[in-house]
Amino acid sequence: MHRAANLRGRAPLAKVFVPYTEEYLRRVELCCNAILADVIQPANLGPDPISAIKSALASLFGGYIEDFAVARYRERDYAIFRPEWVPTEVLVKREVLTLNGFWNRCWLWGRYRNAWPHHIQYKAWIRLINLPFEIWSVARVATLINSFGRFIKVDDVTKAITDLRAFRCQIVLDSISNPQNPSVIVDKELFSIMVDLER
Repeated sequence: MHRAANLRGRAPLAKVFVPYTEEYLRRVELCCNAILADVIQPANLGPDPISAIKSALASLFGGYIEDFAVARYRERDYAIFRPEWVPTEVLVKREVLTLNGFWNRCWLWGRYRNAWPHHIQYKAWIRLINLPFEIWSVARVATLINSFGRFIKVDDVTKAITDLRAFRCQIVLDSISNPQNPSVIVDKELFSIMVDLER
C-alpha cells in the first residue's frame, strides 16, 4: 500500500535534516532539563501561577526564584525547566508532589528526551611517527588509536613492512583536527608517538 493514500491525498513527507548548531544543542539541553507538571485542581495559585510555582520550587529545593523557568503548556499543565542541580528523578518518581498547598503530577517532557544527536564522523588517513617496532601490528595499533578514533584499515606498504618511517592507516574521527599525541611504554621506555593527519 502507498503511504500517501493513508495521508488523504497529501504527498509523502520528505526526510528532514536538523542542523547540528549551537541553538539546536541549547534546545536539546533545555528539553533534557524540562519536566511537565499537571496542577491538580482545585488549586489556588493566585493571580500569577507561574511566579507561585517558581517560588514554591525555590523554597523546596533551595536557590533563587530566577533559577527555575516555568512556562504555561496547556490550561493546567506547566513546563518546568529545572537547573542542573535539581535531579529529575526527585520530581518524576513521586506520584504527587506537594508545593505550598497545591499538588502536581510530574512527567518527563519532550518527544525525543532519550535520543542522542547524530555526530558527523570523518574518515582520514594518519601516519604514526616514532612508533616502536615491538607494537607494529594491526591489533596493537587499533588499541592505541581507540583513545582518539576508530581504526578501519592499514595501507599495503605498512602491512608489507617495507617502510618503517611511519605506520599509515585509515581511521574514523569526530572532527578533522590533529588528535593529541599518545605515549607508549615499551620495556620501561617511554615513546611519544606523533600523529600526523593527512589532508
